[in-house]
Amino acid sequence: MAAVQIAFDFDSSRADAARFGWGWLRKTPAPSPVASTPLPRAPVTASSSPARAQDTTRREASAPAAATDHEPHTTLGLEAQLRASLGRALRLTLTDNRRTMISLRKRPGFTELRLHHMFLRADASTVAALCNYVGHGDRDASLVLGRYIEQHREGIRRRPSRVAQLSTSGVHHDLLELLAAVNGSHFDGRDDVRITWGRDPQTSKRRARRSIKLGSYCSRDRLIRVHPTLDAEFVPRYFVEYIIYHEMLHHVLPPVVRGGRRQLHGRDFKRLEQQFPLYAQALRWESDNLDRLLRR
Repeated sequence: MAAVQIAFDFDSSRADAARFGWGWLRKTPAPSPVASTPLPRAPVTASSSPARAQDTTRREASAPAAATDHEPHTTLGLEAQLRASLGRALRLTLTDNRRTMISLRKRPGFTELRLHHMFLRADASTVAALCNYVGHGDRDASLVLGRYIEQHREGIRRRPSRVAQLSTSGVHHDLLELLAAVNGSHFDGRDDVRITWGRDPQTSKRRARRSIKLGSYCSRDRLIRVHPTLDAEFVPRYFVEYIIYHEMLHHVLPPVVRGGRRQLHGRDFKRLEQQFPLYAQALRWESDNLDRLLRR
């Protein structure tokens, strides 16, 4: 019988390790572990116990303890609380995952629960919410957990930053020149962001693309990446400027959280995006030339 998996993800895009968000209940047949991904600083120590060798509890992460106004749980103590509340056999594993904070699998005879080590510092109300989420998939409980994760995100391990090799001079478009023009016209000449052509993932044996991400912004590195397919004679200057303008808005506008969900393109973002002088023309050009871009 396939295991049923429920996961609570603290999401972050690959291009931006400083983006935050959380997802609601997600149930999928899952024979393999939940994937991990990004974010902030160093972990919390899970207390050990002499009885640990006879117990099914495993520990995968340890780190310096964060400040708290109540005593931290031990791994075995937290497992005992959850087992008593759920009324069924439970196996608890602590993780140092960058993305998946809670992962649940119902196996024959017991439940396998994986928690980020931050939950060793959870207060009684958070533990109660955890029980309701794990036991019943309660949406209100997921909101409580989402807030707890957001408040303790400093305990989520950061992905090591990589020094990006910048490439700004193209055959047809110079990104430094275009960035300076966009900044001077719309952002008061800000000089706190960098830009580069991205890497083309296509190999020499090209397959037709099904989608393309023309630009991205990494807040951790304050870096805009522009897809190299735009460095072409048929791509107008104003369209590359529009892509840069869009990514600059991500640089100056923080994401907003509404109803527990993180929005990158909120109302203010969309309103300012439409103030780009050739906004409608840029969207029309993209629509008319998308197939051509995908074939490059």
